[in-house]
Amino acid sequence: MQPWVDEEKCIGCSACAAVAPKSFQIKDNNKAQALEPAEDTEEIIQAAADSCPTGAISLK
Repeated sequence: MQPWVDEEKCIGCSACAAVAPKSFQIKDNNKAQALEPAEDTEEIIQAAADSCPTGAISLK
């Protein structure tokens, strides 16, 4: 499962990186970035997507 972050929706709250640190990082512009390959389990990646308050994370 590979996550994708819509930077226009991302508010930089870091919730995704806190839940799934092997799959997300916060860039210098304070926006989340999905790491490739995402190395957290599918359950953790889904939890990270669910934690996003703006729905900026999609999963493929």
